[in-house]
Amino acid sequence: MIQVSNCPVAGLGDFDNKNHFSVYPNPAQSSITIGGTTKISAITIYNLTGQKVFETYYKHPISEIQLTLKDEWNGLYYLEIQDSDGRVFSIKLVIE
Repeated sequence: MIQVSNCPVAGLGDFDNKNHFSVYPNPAQSSITIGGTTKISAITIYNLTGQKVFETYYKHPISEIQLTLKDEWNGLYYLEIQDSDGRVFSIKLVIE
């Protein structure tokens, strides 16, 4: 028998990016804009198999960026945004 007590459970609200970054439009076609309350120091995009398809770093973190998407990218991706404090946020991105 397994007994669990006083164990915090992460819910969807625990991973809410609304207060940190916004990505629009989503679904996207040719470009996206990423902005937030903290500065962006790195952006990485992964496909559903976990393969890294894009990565960039900013020597001087910025508040907002417009990113041009490749024509062959279609489907669901995971966008990881690292802020200037080293925190990483993940957002689902649909590219049409």
